[in-house]
Amino acid sequence: MNVGIKVGPTDGIAILEKSKARFCEVWFRIDWKDRYQDLFNYMRKKEIRFGFHFWGMVDNTYFPNLAFPSLNIAEKTYTLLHETVDEAYKAGAFYVNFHPESQRLVNLNLDACEISLVPNQEVNEKESYESLLKYGTLLKQYAQTKNVEIYLETVPSYVPSNFREKEKEIGRLTPVHSKGISNKVLAILGEKGFSLCFDIGHVTGQYPHMERDDLFTHVLTDAKMLAPYTKLFHVNTTIEPLNGTDSHHGILDKDFAENVFPNKTQFEILMKVFAPYKNILYIPEPQQEKMIENYKRLSTLSA
Repeated sequence: MNVGIKVGPTDGIAILEKSKARFCEVWFRIDWKDRYQDLFNYMRKKEIRFGFHFWGMVDNTYFPNLAFPSLNIAEKTYTLLHETVDEAYKAGAFYVNFHPESQRLVNLNLDACEISLVPNQEVNEKESYESLLKYGTLLKQYAQTKNVEIYLETVPSYVPSNFREKEKEIGRLTPVHSKGISNKVLAILGEKGFSLCFDIGHVTGQYPHMERDDLFTHVLTDAKMLAPYTKLFHVNTTIEPLNGTDSHHGILDKDFAENVFPNKTQFEILMKVFAPYKNILYIPEPQQEKMIENYKRLSTLSA
């Protein structure tokens, strides 16, 4: 396994020094691009490989969404991602990972970490897919000219209304039904040559309010469907209620003791699905203060 760690602009250097990770994913907010330069300089000096996880806001108001063509949201999202590819190229990042997103338009306030649904703004699955294919293809073609890979990440059906680090468990109790792009649609895009990021919590979130055994059957089926196209893997678990949102729990013994999904046995089964694909990169996504512990635990699985 190729195991890395996730970092941001404020704590990235400290986490890399403590963890000794040789690969990382940078939580990259495009409107904060000037805040990352010390981190980029450090990683280049230490020869640490890194990619971007894109974040931003369309018109400083909306969740980025290549799958929502109305109101020019997809086009404006493409512009943000195009700029992010440029920044990745300049920084020396080798990929940009992003959420393709949803059939509904969602308000996003990244500063407050709050999300809400825009009323009466929804496109059908066909419109959503065609928009994602159009702009995804354009982005992929452009990224290739910069020697940057793009990864489309699995997304949940619902998102929490509040995802502040210490409050997300409360925010996910009032979920926003964004109608995130289905795993089946991403499999179709995989067949067309797109590379994917498999996020356990997001795949889980496609099947809200299911009995746990049935839920695992669906997640395992989707894992087998998406594994051939997966280049990046976000490792996490979700605490109940399993309501379509993720909670960013980890894979420590204390997480499994909290009855997270998948449980430890299911997690091990899931990981075996991806084991034959040797070029996949694995990134833990627990709560931030548990990042290094989870990185070390994940690293032991590859030993």
